[in-house]
Amino acid sequence: MSRLARENVAYRPFEERDFDAVAGLYQTLWCAGLDERVAARAGQLAAATYLSASSLGLVGCVGEDVLGVVLARDGFGRRAPRWEGRRKELLAEAEGLGLAHELGSALAIDRSEFSLAADYSRRGGRFSQAQMTLLAVSPEARGLGMGSGLFDRMSSLIARAGAPGFFLTTDDECDWGYYEHRGLSRISSHEVVADADGNVIRVYLYGRDLT
Repeated sequence: MSRLARENVAYRPFEERDFDAVAGLYQTLWCAGLDERVAARAGQLAAATYLSASSLGLVGCVGEDVLGVVLARDGFGRRAPRWEGRRKELLAEAEGLGLAHELGSALAIDRSEFSLAADYSRRGGRFSQAQMTLLAVSPEARGLGMGSGLFDRMSSLIARAGAPGFFLTTDDECDWGYYEHRGLSRISSHEVVADADGNVIRVYLYGRDLT
């Protein structure tokens, strides 16, 4: 029996030791084509940024290998100072290495989505009580149901935390159709600058009622 089988998938809370695996997932999925040094640091900075904005985290594993992650903010003001500090350290290191511009370009879409999410939260939209901040699954885990497993478990955690709904942001580089398949409603669509060359991409806001 293959090690990569549905029955071998396990889920557990995110732990600090999972940071490198989460950074690697981001790098694999969204940093293809970048210089290797920039890609590695972009993965680390993105992981620290998403973790700093989240209060809940789960990982999907096969054996000891972390092949998926989902993060969320439960809407009650809790954040992760440990990861905000790490994010600032990584930014300072990038500045010292002369990589700040490249990293800024690599993470331009993420910044736009964070800005969109912050604006929606401030306005108190229908689903603004909580946010699913990141869902990432390794290509190695394709067909194992890990994405759905992580999504469903985090939805349950958000509901148990008391939020009647949640929202998330996504874009044309992701499979946004998956969220429609899972019953989320599109709230809005926005065109944003994707990189330093001025290329544009569409980002989307989706919401789900948990009542």
